[in-house]
Amino acid sequence: MPFVAGPDNHDIFLCGKANRPYLLLPDGKNHDFFYKFPNRAEPVHKEGYIFNEADLPIQDAMDSQFNEVALDYNAGFTASLAWLCTKGLSAGKALPDAQFPPQDVRNDLIDLRDTDQEFFVSASLLADSENGTELEATVWNRSRWPSRPTNELSFRYYFTHEGTVTATLQDADRAKISSVQTDPKGHRYVEVSWPGDPIYPGDSKTNSRRVRLSLSASSWQWGDDWSHATLEQTQRLIPHLPVYQASKLMGGEEPK
Repeated sequence: MPFVAGPDNHDIFLCGKANRPYLLLPDGKNHDFFYKFPNRAEPVHKEGYIFNEADLPIQDAMDSQFNEVALDYNAGFTASLAWLCTKGLSAGKALPDAQFPPQDVRNDLIDLRDTDQEFFVSASLLADSENGTELEATVWNRSRWPSRPTNELSFRYYFTHEGTVTATLQDADRAKISSVQTDPKGHRYVEVSWPGDPIYPGDSKTNSRRVRLSLSASSWQWGDDWSHATLEQTQRLIPHLPVYQASKLMGGEEPK
């Protein structure tokens, strides 16, 4: 069975033939493919597998089938670049050895088009009243260092109201909303989550999820809410709507 170098469609990069077991099906031609992870006693069927960060792949530096893409393909690009430089056909000047390789600088600003932030929420304010607030929010997975799929993504809206609060979702598809919670610092919030829904870098259908969130209560003071502070009627990145992966903060800012 031939193997192509690089990760597969589940972002699994398993090196070493012993760690990629497969079985012939009764027709003798097709293969039933399994993953084998060091943290699992039994192989995992590839069909239906959902990425899990706990499944650490086994890397084998001696496996040329998976490593040759770096050795062969990049060698061609490097040789071509060297020829262009030698002939004076490259643009610009070569970096001094002390500055090579150049350091990538991430853009952590809140410009939606250019930001290098990986997990964040963009939102716009729909309505404010004395009894609550309503917003449209989109959670994003634009991870690239490396790209990381997730099926436990969520975000929180932090507020200051001390009484009974009702939170509802519209246009939510598979989203769920929690009851009112309190974090260890005493801040109150509701959490919108997508349990079991894979969100991953790709196109507009795979890398984001949108909801309309409404919060209501008597005498709502929305101007004091941590998550309301930078909301505007135009869609923009809102750091005060922090993003979580299975309760781990992935992006944005929690109340101080």
